[in-house]
Amino acid sequence: MHTIAAIDIGSNAMRMVIGRAGNGGRLDTIENLRLPVRLGQAVFSSGQIGEETA
Repeated sequence: MHTIAAIDIGSNAMRMVIGRAGNGGRLDTIENLRLPVRLGQAVFSSGQIGEETA
């Protein structure tokens, strides 16, 4: 079995899913995390990620 992870960093949240690949292509989720980060909250007004947010 192999342990794999996927990470998605968006403008509003970061997500990570960790899973274990088994026989026959089956994927069992070990951990599923979501963290709201609001990276894009200042981007629309200033065009940049704010220093405090970064």
